[in-house]
Amino acid sequence: MPQPLLARLAGLADRHDATVVVLTDRAADRPSLGSPVSLRAMASRLTPLPPQRPGRYTCRLEAIKDRRHPPGWSHEEFRSGPPGL
Repeated sequence: MPQPLLARLAGLADRHDATVVVLTDRAADRPSLGSPVSLRAMASRLTPLPPQRPGRYTCRLEAIKDRRHPPGWSHEEFRSGPPGL
């Protein structure tokens, strides 16, 4: 995504008290969209836990870059997948 477009989106988001979220499919060691990015995180779905509860998964978010907090934090939540998953 070109830097001028990112800057314009960031300006519009600030003006309207909104957040711009861009989802990409990149490895953690590959560069992000550039300096306007304030939070970069990797999301993953872990194996079902516990095994006796099929359809339940642990979702994990790991911060790679965060301007508002020290990097390296993570958050996990247990979620239910759609029926049949």
